Formats: sequence, C-alpha cells, structure tokens
Amino acid sequence: MYRIMLADDEGLELTALKYMIERKFGNQCEIQTTRSGRGAIELADSFRPDIAIMDIQMPGINGIYAMQEILPKHPDMHFIVLSAYDNFDYAQQSIKLGVQEYLTKPVKKDLLIKTLENVMERIDGNRKRRKNDLQLREKLETALPMLEHGFIYSVIMGLDTAGLMEQYQELLGIHQQYGCFLVLAAQLPRKNTDSIQWNLNLNGMYEHIRSLAHEIFSAVCGPLMGDKVLCVVLHDAQEEEYSTRLHMIEQARELNRRLTRAVGQQFQIGIGSVVPIKELERSYKQAINALRQNKDAVCHFNDLPLQKSWEKGYPADLEYRLYEEVSRGDHNAIQTAEQFLDWMLMIHGENVTDVKLKTLELVLQCEHRAFHTGGREYRFMERHGYLEHINETNEMKELKRWFQERIRNALESVHSSKEDQTIGMVKRAEQYIQQHYTEELTLNRVSEIVHVSPPYISKLFKEKLGMTFLEYLTRIRMEKAKQMLRETQESIRRIGCEVGYQDPNYFSRAFKKYAGITPREYRDNGSNIE
Repeated sequence: MYRIMLADDEGLELTALKYMIERKFGNQCEIQTTRSGRGAIELADSFRPDIAIMDIQMPGINGIYAMQEILPKHPDMHFIVLSAYDNFDYAQQSIKLGVQEYLTKPVKKDLLIKTLENVMERIDGNRKRRKNDLQLREKLETALPMLEHGFIYSVIMGLDTAGLMEQYQELLGIHQQYGCFLVLAAQLPRKNTDSIQWNLNLNGMYEHIRSLAHEIFSAVCGPLMGDKVLCVVLHDAQEEEYSTRLHMIEQARELNRRLTRAVGQQFQIGIGSVVPIKELERSYKQAINALRQNKDAVCHFNDLPLQKSWEKGYPADLEYRLYEEVSRGDHNAIQTAEQFLDWMLMIHGENVTDVKLKTLELVLQCEHRAFHTGGREYRFMERHGYLEHINETNEMKELKRWFQERIRNALESVHSSKEDQTIGMVKRAEQYIQQHYTEELTLNRVSEIVHVSPPYISKLFKEKLGMTFLEYLTRIRMEKAKQMLRETQESIRRIGCEVGYQDPNYFSRAFKKYAGITPREYRDNGSNIE
C-alpha cells in the first residue's frame, strides 16, 4: 500500500491525476488531495504520505516553500513536482531539495504512471532495506547479551586461548584498552524472605539492571550469577587513580539509587581498580574483596583500610603482568621481566644489593606460579645455588641474563607440564577408540572418558594427530577392515559389522572413499595394492 498526496490548486487537474492513478493502481494506493501549499503542509503531518505530487505554482504558500516545510519532518517522503511550464529556476530549486522527479503540465498518463512506478520501486527498496536492517538489529540485540556474557566468563575464568579476548573485543566493538569490574550484589531484604521467590524476582529484574548499567556506564554486562551481576566498565586510559576512583564511586551510587527506585531492590556494589583489559581478572578479584570487606552500599577496593599500596612510580602493573604471563605460559613474560629489570637499574641502579634481592624475589615468585600452574613435581633442592650466584654476580648484564634464563625455564616448565597433560589426554582417547571402535562411538563419549569438553578434544586431535576425531576413527576401522579382507574369508557384510558399520552399503561407500576402491576389489587385489 502506498499513500499518495496530490496538491494542486486546479480542481480539474486534481481529478484527472486521481483518476489516472486509481485506474492503474487500484487499491494499491490510498489517495488524499489538497488545493493549497498550506493544506499540503497540514495534510503531510496527518496523512504521512509516501509520495507527494506537488504543483509548484499554488496561491499563497507555493510548492517549493511547502516542500521546504515538509521535508525536515518527513525526510523519507518522495516528491514529484508539477509545473505548468518548464521553468529552469523552479527545477533548480527542486533539485536542491532532493526532488528526483519533475513533470510539466499537462501530464501525460504514460509518463505519470512510469514516474510513479519508478518512485514506488525506490520505496519498495527502502522498505526492504529497512526490514532487513531491523531484522539484523534484532538478531544483534539477541546475540549481544550472549557475547557480553562470554566476555565476562572469559575474564573471570582466565580463558584467553587463541586470542579469545581479542575476538570478543572485536565482536562487541570494544576499542578501549582499560577497564574495571563492578560487582552488583543484591541484598536479601528480610530473614524470613522466601529465597526461591526472591531469586525468581531477581531474574525478572535482570534486564532492567543491565539496561541501567549500560545507560550510566560504557559497560559490558555479564549474566546474573546467584545474587550478583558482573559488569566491566570500559575506560579509554588508565587515568590518575584518585580522580577516577571518585568518579566511579559517584556513578555507582547513581546506579544504586536508580535501581532502588526502579526495581525496589537494595544492592551493594564493589568496584575494582582500572587495569589493562588483559588484566581484568585482577580487578574482578578486587571488586569481590571490596564486597566482602565492607558493608557500605558502594565500596572501591582502593578505599579498604588495609589495602596495600606502592610507592609513587613503582611499576606494580608490570610486576603483576609478569606473574600472570608466567602462569599462562606466555612468552611475553621474558620481555616484561626485561622491562622490570630495566626500571630497577634506571631508578635504583646504585643500590646493587636491593636490585639483586628484588630480582631473586621475582624469580622465586615466578617459579612458584609456574609450579602451581603447570603441576610439575616439586624438588626441594631445585633452587640450590641461587643465593650464591646472585651474591657473586657483579655485572648487571650477567644478572639480566640469569634473570631471563630463570623466567624462560619457568615458562618451559608450564608448557612442558601442559604438553605432558595434553599428550596424555590424546593417548587415553586413542586407546579408548582402539578398544571400542566396533561400537557406535561418538566424540561426546570419548570426551567423557578423557574428562574434557568435545570441542577441546576435537582441537587436540587436529593439533597432535593432524586429523579430526572422525578421520581418526575411520582410519582405525578401515585399516582393521583391510586386514580382515586380506587375512580372512569373512563376508564383506560381516566385516563391516565387525568394524562398526551395521549398514553394508554405507560401509562399502566409506571404504571406497578411504581406499579408492570397493571392499571386493580390495579383497581381489589387496596384496598388489598394499
């Protein structure tokens, strides 16, 4: 359906235009008419036409002025301009207003119909694009909470495999490099409150909580986890700590006030420090500590009375990053260690003993992290000679070399332990498949045996064996089938059943795909082929 407005001060012209349009398009169009520029402006507001056929020369307010008034309110309206003569000045003014169709009177029927069809085609195209845009936006709005939840889970679980965090940042359009955690904990109103009903009510409030958090902060919101909602508030820079803290506290208080008014639920909010995106797990732990150690409605971790602090200029973030990178087995730790040592030598280079002590502390801490992450066997004498070596080293170049070597060894211990565990998982999976290949075997079943998720065991097969789970299972079955075809006189149907294929036709097709020939051809020529 197209709504068409006809504006012309000549009654006969209006009647003729309406007749031609209705004759061609019938009930596809709803038509209303007016005989003045003022009437066109008023009708445009009430009727909201898709197409306006506008005479330029009307008494009082002319067509050009009427279009200038209408367009700001109705920018999607399509105008077809009419004029009793071909006036170049009017045409120029119409073009400036964005009018694409200009007809002279008397209007020929064929030209009018063709012009209307062109305009209707553009309208249909716009409607289709708008519909597609709305559908896409609806899908994005549906997917957005899931992406935000995935981002939050990845942070708190320390999952950054294969650049997962970068993928979430790209999908969510996160360009900021810093952030801090906000943990909203709902407060149970009374001791005799029905906890099940309270939790159900809290679930019903979630969308409102998420909406208000987005309104007040540039934030990513996680799911409702028990009585808590986890949010990451994004920052463009790691600003001066005190001013950022005050601003965050005031915004959190505003969020709390609005939540209380909107949903009638009291919340306590814990806030962590602003840190680089990759270190958000630390901010999360701080926000949780702020909730545990303080009963105020809003509490910032750095306001806790027993909160640790560093002397001005101390690179605490660099030290924390070093420990985290070692725990993950990230080889960037070597560069981070070098940066920290360079800072020590630049600021405290004359205090050689203190530099040595801090270097030893960093090494011991990193090895401690590596042990707890990698799961290696602990050896009491493994650090034998560290203290003597540090004391005897007078060249800072040698100290740096020893420091980097120890960090490298810690990383290797993390990787070797993880590699050993990975190889063990693959071997257990292989062994199970080799023992049960005759059964209806699935990736889910094998992942249960190995105690990891199906996607992860599938990834390990690809990395360690160079093939998928299904390719490996097929190889085991087909090699056994080839052996039976060579060494026994069992029927092909029976052999198919023996290796896990109940359908003989499916077995024959799978065998041909694997070996290039049918089972019968292989039995007849197997010895020559092998």
